[in-house]
Amino acid sequence: MRPCIGDAVSQEQRRIPVYVDFTPNYAAHPETKETTASFHRQWLETNLDAIIDRQSQLPIMMIHHDGPAVKLVVDLLLEARQLFCLGYHYSCVAMCGIVVERIIKDILRHNLLVARNNEVGSPSHKAFDQIERVDVRSLINFVAESGLISNDVKAAAVKLGDLRNQYAHARGQSPDADALKAIEHLHTVVGGTVSVLKEFEIKDGVLVRRPKE
Repeated sequence: MRPCIGDAVSQEQRRIPVYVDFTPNYAAHPETKETTASFHRQWLETNLDAIIDRQSQLPIMMIHHDGPAVKLVVDLLLEARQLFCLGYHYSCVAMCGIVVERIIKDILRHNLLVARNNEVGSPSHKAFDQIERVDVRSLINFVAESGLISNDVKAAAVKLGDLRNQYAHARGQSPDADALKAIEHLHTVVGGTVSVLKEFEIKDGVLVRRPKE
């Protein structure tokens, strides 16, 4: 019931190389669901050591979780880390780029104010929606020049954007190594933006605010 590569015979009696995956049929029927479950358990058991090894390479994190926007970032971040652990390198690189794009746009949303009718306030949701259409490199440059992110965060975001573009267009050269680079760039951005450890540090098991520089 596993997907496999083989030959199919056409009506003209020619052999045609094909990749076959009939596993959805097994998953759809109650009488063969256990067979499907067994296949997944076997896959997990076979790959478990590699999964744990990749998990050990992930940076630790402590992220603010006090609003819908940040909660979405955490969900996306967890998905990127999970893809890395499972060895889905192309998807991991792309997802890391997605997380950083969301962080950069949320920083802009949180800090952007406009003056109208002698009042200062946040743009409308419709106006903010236009930001979603701006290329992320321009937004990275904008928030950096506005002093909203550090040079280190900017550099990591730019490098990750370049890496994401390669993999989004199936032009990756070293998926294993580049997935790890993507994770590292992502967590540089996280560490300088939404991480609790940007403002606090752990001393004797207690969170204490970092001294202002």
